[in-house]
This record gives sequence, C-alpha cells and structure tokens, in this order.
Amino acid sequence: MVALTLLLAATPAPVLAEVDTLWRDRTPANYRANAQKVIDRLKPHAKQFEAAWRLARAYVWLSERKPYHQDGAYKARLGQQAMRHAQTAIKLKPERVEGHYYHAWAVGQWSLGISIPKALWKGAEGKLRRSMKKAQALAAGYDDHGVLRMWGRFFHSLPWPKYDGAKALRYLQDGTRRSPSNLRGWFYLAEAQIGLKKHAAACATVARALKVKAQPRAEPDWKVWRRDLVQLKLGQCRKTLEAL
Repeated sequence: MVALTLLLAATPAPVLAEVDTLWRDRTPANYRANAQKVIDRLKPHAKQFEAAWRLARAYVWLSERKPYHQDGAYKARLGQQAMRHAQTAIKLKPERVEGHYYHAWAVGQWSLGISIPKALWKGAEGKLRRSMKKAQALAAGYDDHGVLRMWGRFFHSLPWPKYDGAKALRYLQDGTRRSPSNLRGWFYLAEAQIGLKKHAAACATVARALKVKAQPRAEPDWKVWRRDLVQLKLGQCRKTLEAL
C-alpha cells in the first residue's frame, strides 16, 4: 500500500523528460521562456522530490539572469523561492546531492539580492557552508564539479575580513583542472585573479578559456560566459565584469 501511494505520488516521467529537455536546450535567447515552462509544469508536483529540486534549479537559473546591482529585489525573491524548493528536496531525500547543491546556489543568489553583509548577518554563511559541504561529500563531481566553483566564488565574494582570495584561487584552479571545458569556471577564476590584482595571470586565464571548445550539452550557457570573458579581455583584465 505504501509503495502504491509513493508510485501514484511520483512526478510523471513524461513531465520530467519534458522539463529536462527544456533545461538542456536553454540558450541566452530562450532561457526565460523555458524556465517559466519548467516552473509551470512542475508546480503541481512541488511536494515531490524530483520536481522540487528541478524547481529550485529553474529559480536559480532565472535569478542569475539579472545582475544583483540592477535589481536586488528580483534576485532575492527568486533566490528565496529556490531555497524553499531545495529545502523540500532535502527533507524528502537528504542522501541525494541535488537538494543540497541547489540550496547552496539559492542561498548565494538570495545573499546577492539582499546584499552580502546583510545576508551574513542573517546567517547565510552557515547555510552555505553546510549545503556546500554536504553536496561535496555526496557527489563532488555533480554539475561539472560545480561545488568547487561555489567554494571559490564564496571566498571571492565575502567582504573583508572574511574575504580569502588565496582559498578562492585554490578551489577555482582545482575546478578548472577537473572540468576544463566549463567556461563559467574559467570566468570565475579570472575574476578571482583580478581581485588579487594578478592581472597578467587573469589575462592568461581569459586567453586560455577563449580557446576552450564549447560543450553546449554540458553547459548551454557557454555563449554567455564566452561573452563575459571577452569583456574582461577588452577591459585588459584589470576590473571585474561589474566594474567594467
């Protein structure tokens, strides 16, 4: 009886296949429409694990599309929605990586939206550390070793005196070594080097990244990251993208 109830409650396989195709086929031109379709299709199943973590993924995907310095309220709102769905996934299946991974991502987006100092005051650092540690312990290679990028970005983005550029570099260098085709990782590494005033190293990173052969299936947003790498290059690798 319990097994039958669980089977009936499961998100239908055709729905999961549809939303996974929408995720895989996202581009800078269609991401917003695709994300909304994903959310609309999964909302009726939001209390189920396979839908919950995918909803968290869709919301962080949408939240990234607006720079926090342009619309912090938007990023904070979507980050909070992603956190809620990720927490549902964690409660349902704490042994699976997805809930923890997207919870960490969501906390990061929410933090950028409300401002990092305010987020730290509200306990974001502890939430981030716990989720990143759990995701790393469960499946360090998930999403092209995405948790290494998270750790690197975490230490890069913290304000003084918590900022740790050396740790950011170590994590991001490890990430690009393990997933060399991921352009997001190269971009984050270049920004971390700029943050340490290692401008020549940053330009070398950008030059190397621009030679990387794209993997559209693994990283459908590669065109966005290549565009941003080009902007760093045009700025002579002396300022991060926000400051160009």
